[in-house]
Amino acid sequence: MLQYAFCLHKIGITCVKIASDLAILQEIAPIWLSVITVAFLACFHKYTHTCLIVLPRTPQFELC
Repeated sequence: MLQYAFCLHKIGITCVKIASDLAILQEIAPIWLSVITVAFLACFHKYTHTCLIVLPRTPQFELC
């Protein structure tokens, strides 16, 4: 469980960076927040799913 939590933490940091980079490309202020939110959630969902599937079977989970 601790390994899973650590995995989620690293994924969260990575997704914040990806979403921030995307948001910087969007210069229109009103949509900035929705862009970063959608990008973060999409990223986090994708990698969380990967953690749930792979971690139980793999002691050394390299993505995280």
